[in-house]
Amino acid sequence: MTEPKPLQEFKDLLLKSKAIKKLVTEHYGPTAKERMKQFQGGNIGDLVDLIEENKQELSGAPKETIDGAAPDDDIFEINLWAAGPVFWISANEFDDIGYFPSLKDARSHAESEFENFISELAERAVFPEEDEEAVCPFCQSADSCKHHLLSVDVTFRQIGGGALYEEFTDLWVKRSDSEDPSFAEGEVFEEVLDEARKLADREVESDFEGGPGQSSANINFYCSSPARVRAAVRAFRKKHKLK
Repeated sequence: MTEPKPLQEFKDLLLKSKAIKKLVTEHYGPTAKERMKQFQGGNIGDLVDLIEENKQELSGAPKETIDGAAPDDDIFEINLWAAGPVFWISANEFDDIGYFPSLKDARSHAESEFENFISELAERAVFPEEDEEAVCPFCQSADSCKHHLLSVDVTFRQIGGGALYEEFTDLWVKRSDSEDPSFAEGEVFEEVLDEARKLADREVESDFEGGPGQSSANINFYCSSPARVRAAVRAFRKKHKLK
C-alpha cells in the first residue's frame, strides 16, 4: 500500500504548480512574490497551512470516486481529490488522508485502506429471481451503471451490453471467423469470456427463465469504479489490437 506523505515533502512540486501560485497570489496580493521567495528558501509552513485551509476549494470536483458499504444497505463515497499537483482522499465519518504524488498512488491507498467496505459492498450482490436482471454489487443498480463492464448470455453466446460491448463483440467475431472443421466455438467463446473476466472486479450470475428452449444463463461483469471500467476497456483494446 502506498503511504501518504506530509505536504512539506512535495515542496518543489507545489512551488511549480500554477494552481498553487494562483492561490498564493490571491491570498497575499502585492506581497505574493516576496512570499514565494520565502517558500522557495524552504520556509513553507505558511504555504502548507494555506493549502490545508483551502484544499477543498482548490480541489474542485473529485477526480475519482469509489463506493463502500455503509450500514442499513446504504453506500458511502470514497473521493479522490487533486489539490494542485498532489492528491488526497476523503470519506464521510473518516479523517482525510494525504498526500500522494499521483492519482494512482491515492487510488491504491484508498482501495487498501477501505478494502473491507469495498468488499462488503461487492458481497451484497443480488442474485435475482426469474426474468430479473442482476444487480450491480457496487451501487445496487439493476440497470446499466457506471460500474457495468459487460453482460453476456453464455447459453446462446450473445453480448447483452456494457462498456466493453463493442470490443468484446469485435474480438469474438474475429476469433469465431474460422472455416477450420475442428473449430470448437464453445471453447473459443470461453477463451474470449476469460479475457473479459480477468479485467473485472466482480461478476454476478443470473438466470433467465423463458419458454421451452429459451432459458439461459447470464454473466455480468463489474468494476469498482468508472476509472477502472475505462482502464479495462483500454487494456482489452490494446492487448487484442482492436481499433
